[in-house]
Amino acid sequence: MKLILVVLLCLLGALVRGSNHAPKVLGLSDLQNMGIATQLLDNVDAAILLFDDKEVNTERILETVQQIETRTLFSLVSEGGGGRTLLFAPETRALAVQQVLSPARYSALEKACIAHLSSTNKAVSILSMRILSQSVGADAGKPYMRRLLKEEMEKLTRDDEIDVSPDVFFAVAENLAYLKDASGIEVLESALRSGGSSPSLKQRAIQAVNYLGVSVPDRIKSDLLLSDDAMVAYTAFDSIGSAPTNSVVLSSAIRQLQNLEKIYTDTKTLTINQRTLLLEVASVIKNASRQGGLSRGLYGDVKKTIVFLASAQDEDIQARVGSLFAELANDGDGDLIARLLISDSARVRSRAALALARCSKQTIHSQKDVLLSLLDDTSAEVRNFSLYALRKGLGERTGNYLSEKEYEVQRVRVREAYDDPNSEN
Repeated sequence: MKLILVVLLCLLGALVRGSNHAPKVLGLSDLQNMGIATQLLDNVDAAILLFDDKEVNTERILETVQQIETRTLFSLVSEGGGGRTLLFAPETRALAVQQVLSPARYSALEKACIAHLSSTNKAVSILSMRILSQSVGADAGKPYMRRLLKEEMEKLTRDDEIDVSPDVFFAVAENLAYLKDASGIEVLESALRSGGSSPSLKQRAIQAVNYLGVSVPDRIKSDLLLSDDAMVAYTAFDSIGSAPTNSVVLSSAIRQLQNLEKIYTDTKTLTINQRTLLLEVASVIKNASRQGGLSRGLYGDVKKTIVFLASAQDEDIQARVGSLFAELANDGDGDLIARLLISDSARVRSRAALALARCSKQTIHSQKDVLLSLLDDTSAEVRNFSLYALRKGLGERTGNYLSEKEYEVQRVRVREAYDDPNSEN
């Protein structure tokens, strides 16, 4: 207990590093461009030279490394489909750098970083660890980091103060995690428990623990999921991945959804981080619903909130809750669906068509003219879900996402069915 308290106190002063927005990440195919490859190699050489200076210019190195990261798979995160965070394994980045750099350059960069692990300049020390664990990706530097962590932890158990600064102490544990070494797990979990840890620090700790493949303890997980900081909560939900939605996760997602509803009611807007969280919790609840995890009471609570947000005068918010709205839609939502079908947002129109497919034949037929016009929409998703709803209106048991050829066949057939004066439609 004493150890944990001391670690928490140390982490109170931890500095915030990095940004919520990662640079654009290019793949190996992009590096075949000689202009990009040449700039990359020049930047690596510049970083090595800067490391070798007697007076290390940290700002210049950070700028150089950032330029390297924007042109390789060095970055840890990148915004993927649906706003989710993708984690690129260190070994993937190591492969990228080894294929682009000559063995001499690769070795020089690694050696330069190792030489500065013990630098008295903490920014240089942290940067060296960062490059070794997140960019180079080999086990280089691991023995030093593990030894430093062990020595400082032992000092804490003897009631002594640690010699390194708190942010270096955290960085050791974090970067060991990205080298698949769990020696610093207690430090990372302490950062998650501490009320004094900055949101950025908690995000980094969640990601490091998740990369290790270690589950965040339930007693900590609930607090993170319910965090007032939208990006901490988002990172906590995102780290769960495709695991089945349990009661703790579901109840937290519903509470965050209702909290976002209240914020929007009060301010008439949401920040970009709150919008990112909204998309994530809506996805969590949708998956829980498909798994049969929404009781009648929970369904009622969620439906009320989701209808309110789907009615918002903000197409981005409508789009972010669209899939959950479609999952829960029924005939009582006919008027709202009709308004959403003529939205300027293709995402909103497509989810409105999907919502209509959940309704009765009567409700579908009430919107058949709009649906038929959407069969020629510029968005493939809108066309797909409109055809899906129309076929449901014909009583067909059907899937969606047809091939282009099959779509054309079915579109002609469905138009004829709805245009047939002798048809019940």
